[in-house]
Amino acid sequence: MAVLERDYRIDGIKWLLIVLVTFGHVIEPALSNPIANKLYSIIYIFHMPLFVFISGYYANVKDKEKLISKGFMLLETFLVVMIPQCFYYGSIIPLLNPENSGWYLISLITWYIIFLLIINKLVGKIVVQYNGCGGQLLIFSCLLAVFAYMLPLKQFGNLLSFQRSCMFLPFFMMGFLRRV
Repeated sequence: MAVLERDYRIDGIKWLLIVLVTFGHVIEPALSNPIANKLYSIIYIFHMPLFVFISGYYANVKDKEKLISKGFMLLETFLVVMIPQCFYYGSIIPLLNPENSGWYLISLITWYIIFLLIINKLVGKIVVQYNGCGGQLLIFSCLLAVFAYMLPLKQFGNLLSFQRSCMFLPFFMMGFLRRV
């Protein structure tokens, strides 16, 4: 897969999404106001699915070495972000139940692991060539999202952002398949 040139339109979309996320967090205290509540709902319908789609689009999952290297880089970043929170709260809970930016980092790692283990190991050469398997990959990711949502994981659903990672996997997969 060739390296994609920088697309400044995508940078602009990411910038807009970051502004919308910030705005959404700023208006959270005012959610009792119907207008703020509607704006918040509209922002949260599309901003994270679009971020995840873009991440999938730019994911280089065919090159195992790059995938592993990027996974370790993300893990390193995750630890740098989350370990200070552990010291601040005097607990490892932020590490095991990441919030804020931590959940997205651990989700990216999870999506890369899913590609590395499931696609490259279990499905093998058929999927590596992506010959008409896109629909099957998307169905698999949707089924995994539904399965994770239905699991009775009240105490453990947030463990390493498992449910959230599974819920957004179809968007990551759609971004990846759009590029292929």
